[in-house]
Amino acid sequence: MDTVCYTLAGLANSTTGWGRQAETFQALENIRKLGGPVWFQVGDQDLATHLERTRRLKEGQSLSQITQGFCQAWGVGHLVLPMK
Repeated sequence: MDTVCYTLAGLANSTTGWGRQAETFQALENIRKLGGPVWFQVGDQDLATHLERTRRLKEGQSLSQITQGFCQAWGVGHLVLPMK
């Protein structure tokens, strides 16, 4: 779902096929330095998407509401609906 939204917003990383373009990996590098797992190569901007979605889910927002909010913030004019 994130890749669909990133693509519609013109933010997708076309080289990897996932994540966002012009991504940095400072958070992941710090996790590596601290001895944490770095097997999943998620960039800083993509990590922010995951963290904010998790926060909103814990607040009780539905995935559809969150997705709509993200799409609005990224300038996506299409309706994107998550599947159950």
